[in-house]
Amino acid sequence: MYAVILAGGSGTRLWPWSREEYPKQLLTIRGKSLYQETVLRLKEMIPYENITTVTHYNQRKALEMQFEEIATGIKSYFIDEPVSKNTAPAIGLAACYIYKKNPKAVMAVLPSDHHIELKDKFIEVLSKARDTAENYGLVALGIKPDRPETGYGYIYCGEKLDSHTFKVEKFVEKPNLEKAQEFIEDSRFLWNSGIFVFKVEALIKEYEKHLPRMMELLKLIDYNTYDNLKEIYEKIENTSIEYGVMEKSVNIAVIPADINWNDLGSWESIYNILPKDDNGNHIKGRVYSFDTADSLVLGNSRVIGTVGLKNIIIVDTEDALLVSRKDKVQDVKKVVGLLKEEKAEECKVHKITYHSWGSYSVLREGSNYKAKRIIVKPGHKLSLQYHNHRSKHWIVVEGKAKITRDKEEIDLTKDQSIYLPVKSLHGLENVGVENLEIIEVQNGDYLGENDIIRVDNNHKK
Repeated sequence: MYAVILAGGSGTRLWPWSREEYPKQLLTIRGKSLYQETVLRLKEMIPYENITTVTHYNQRKALEMQFEEIATGIKSYFIDEPVSKNTAPAIGLAACYIYKKNPKAVMAVLPSDHHIELKDKFIEVLSKARDTAENYGLVALGIKPDRPETGYGYIYCGEKLDSHTFKVEKFVEKPNLEKAQEFIEDSRFLWNSGIFVFKVEALIKEYEKHLPRMMELLKLIDYNTYDNLKEIYEKIENTSIEYGVMEKSVNIAVIPADINWNDLGSWESIYNILPKDDNGNHIKGRVYSFDTADSLVLGNSRVIGTVGLKNIIIVDTEDALLVSRKDKVQDVKKVVGLLKEEKAEECKVHKITYHSWGSYSVLREGSNYKAKRIIVKPGHKLSLQYHNHRSKHWIVVEGKAKITRDKEEIDLTKDQSIYLPVKSLHGLENVGVENLEIIEVQNGDYLGENDIIRVDNNHKK
């Protein structure tokens, strides 16, 4: 069996934790990131080598880093979408790739941002879905509603096919509150989890029938090099798998899944899965609360005080603060929309930028200077580079560094520093067993990214 993990979303409703270039699937809610949790819950049934992640090229490095953390020495397969085109193109892209490897394959499709509490039950349901897919081709996992939810689509069950499977009568769009309240009273309505299991051959036939132009284009892609992916992908329509295929297909099965599932699409859903104190609050960080109840307060480095609050969401980061009523968190994406209109960086990136070798954050910046905090993971290094317009000072705060400066190699440890003049060729490597932390101070008349001239790009992995 194969798995396809969809990890290309932007997660605007979880801003300010989630950003365009560091979306919600990369966030750590409870110990591991949502993407890592998705990978780990598959390991008992699907080999890591059979997992394909479809993502956006801007997010691939961070996802690869997270995959390597939980599957050391194993290479997963990533397909980079040049532009996001919704779920139908992403799933079709993966299906064509897997079909070329194994025309008789069955593949599970899983969003990367779900929380599933009952992992053993999930594996049981996935196993049933695999067997059902062999017989029916297309299978959806449905979740029994426990509240009138307007943020999910629904599946209406038809005739019973066997002890655990129903025929899908229809897919239903996200309802208004009145309709959602009606649905919860009717056991034939299930939430559409967005988790599907397909016999790949059958799925491709459905694409050929309902999305013929899309499948025609997907078959033209060179799945060895992906050299023509961008050119072809620009011609593909933007549509969901539900609208493009599932709502039009007549032979789809659905399996009700009692797996304690949650689509972590809003701060309220995050609040729902976290432990609470006696006042119904989940509080993290330097938070001092009085007369506060049923609220989520996620602090960062500064002190937060709350007085007389109920049903409130507060999320603090180094560069942004969100304050919202709990029943209004679906509208956080509208704040992100306003930031995009102003082309504000706070909707795209965090102050911390992640790379395969580690990360850096800008501490302070002026017209002719910039201070950074650089973290380099053990055994990793930054590529050799030089600058035409700036000098640097590197100060080691923690760890052991090997510095290349022109023809010199210098070892530095905690509380030691080095000066790197304008145009000097320099490199940095962590030769210790712990993270290397450097404070970098740049000075010059121009500090833009295009003043970084790299001589090599061989980051050690």
